[in-house]
Amino acid sequence: MRIITWNVNGIRSITNYYPWSKHKDYKQVLDTLNADIICFQETKITLDKLDSSLAIVPGYDAYFSSSRGKGGYAGVVIYVKTSVIRPIAAEEGISGILNEVPANAKSKDVTTAGIGPSIISEFTTEELLEIDSEGRCVILDFGIFVLFNVYCVHESSQGRLPYKLRFYNILQRRAEALLDSGREVIIVGDLNVTHRVIDHCDPQKSIKEHGLKSFGDHPARKWLDSWISPNGPMIDLCRKFHPDEEGLFTCWNTLINARPINYGTRLDYILVSEGLTKWFKSCNVEQDIMGSDHCPVSCELFDEIYEGDNKLSLLKENTLMTLTPKLCAKNLVRFSGKQQTLKSFFIKQEIKEKEAQERKSVKTSNDNIVENIPETLTSNTIPTDSSIDISEGLKEQSEIKRKSGQASVIKVQKAKANSSKLIKEKSSKAQAKSKLSYPTNQVSLISLFKKASQDTPPEKKLEEVTKSIELKDSQGLQEKSTISENISDSSNSFEESLDDIINNVEDECIEVSSSNNKSDIQSQWNALFKPRPIPNCIGHGEPCKEYTVNKPGINQGRRFYLCSRPVGNSQESRCKFFEWTNGNKLKLSKSVKRYSDQKQDNGLNKKKRDF
Repeated sequence: MRIITWNVNGIRSITNYYPWSKHKDYKQVLDTLNADIICFQETKITLDKLDSSLAIVPGYDAYFSSSRGKGGYAGVVIYVKTSVIRPIAAEEGISGILNEVPANAKSKDVTTAGIGPSIISEFTTEELLEIDSEGRCVILDFGIFVLFNVYCVHESSQGRLPYKLRFYNILQRRAEALLDSGREVIIVGDLNVTHRVIDHCDPQKSIKEHGLKSFGDHPARKWLDSWISPNGPMIDLCRKFHPDEEGLFTCWNTLINARPINYGTRLDYILVSEGLTKWFKSCNVEQDIMGSDHCPVSCELFDEIYEGDNKLSLLKENTLMTLTPKLCAKNLVRFSGKQQTLKSFFIKQEIKEKEAQERKSVKTSNDNIVENIPETLTSNTIPTDSSIDISEGLKEQSEIKRKSGQASVIKVQKAKANSSKLIKEKSSKAQAKSKLSYPTNQVSLISLFKKASQDTPPEKKLEEVTKSIELKDSQGLQEKSTISENISDSSNSFEESLDDIINNVEDECIEVSSSNNKSDIQSQWNALFKPRPIPNCIGHGEPCKEYTVNKPGINQGRRFYLCSRPVGNSQESRCKFFEWTNGNKLKLSKSVKRYSDQKQDNGLNKKKRDF
């Protein structure tokens, strides 16, 4: 059996990234992960936005928990491969307070059984609802172990730290209650805490940011250290198989492109109780799997183990025969096929018509049966002629009523159609009048921006003008007034117009020849407004990367260049090059300079004291 945990940072966005973008549906995504139990955190989807592509995946049962306060926040889900294993119970939340269901909710195919002893009485209802309403945990009972899929609270500000510690406390109490009752526990997910110095890329920076004396002084690290072996009952499975390996990071800052040089932290864990460690054969960090700012962590279990001469099996034979827990997504009303959709209100008439047609077909078949009755039957079994005539008369009356009703409907439709035609004709006439009211020779606005050379070449212009003059000349010959004078005038005017046309053609030819230099002019303008070339950084001599200031202030919206390499603490990481896109380099104000100088002096004095 294989278990995988992954903070996906939005379950609907997985298919937007390579290599998941080449998959057509989520079944292919789950199959590619090649695990029997798949745990996702930070799904960022609420149940009202959940669709069948995520909830009903062929071959898998899905168990969701989503935030009840706001959408696009937190959320976890567990996909279980139904051909391998099925849970016997499921709960949403850590405490179990969300799983108190009424007695009438039970069904033959659904189980609402709880998991282990309850801890609800140890905390206030308000406290438990506050913790479980954000959709941060799903618990599944597989018999041999109880699985927790958790997305722990992120310490986005100092005010969230007490809430984070309450979450840890309730999680620990629920797990310990199960351990005290003799059950085995697996906790997977994003715990949002780094345990040891080896789990952080820059521990000194973390110490400075949180104002600590040492790395382990943070309250969240103290809690985790007290709960993990050797101080507590849970075992960090990754460190069991890789105790001193460095760089086993599972999360990176995508804003500074920190993943290529593995400048990150280890926030995702698989914690198991001591009695289960004999079943695990491996645990690995899957850093090559992309698609989120986190990477998955996977573990693999033996199907069978030996204790002396005894052979133990991980899964029992009746594991696949259990009832589906109520929390399963396929039991939601809109996915179970029991909910009446809005579409059904508009197709009911069609169903009635189909039923009526079926009744008619049954009647006609019965009539055919009556007509095909053999004559050898007795007169008692055959209806009399009078009864047949009566039935035929009733049929004729019903047909006449139906046809008359159809005729009335057709008349009403024709009247509506005629009225609509009249309205259209009147509107079209009004539009035609409005069009005629404007002069037909009006110059359009578009024609002012058209080039004469694109419409007609100069040679065609000459032909068109000569043709128009010839037509005018022929029309003038047919007039009653003095023919000879008109002919002489027209010939003189033709010669003058011909000279003007030739001159215009020559001028246009000159313009066309000069337009050959248009490409040169355009290139000159492009060179004038060409953006400034991207500078190279001083440290590596490589092209820089452009960024934009998003922080509110006087520089918001300004663009600047930084070294394109990812952030780190080695020579291969980003250098200190900075430059605005307008060419101005970073200038420090007098106060900043004074502060930096003072800081350097304090550093030198400290070194002197140390010596």
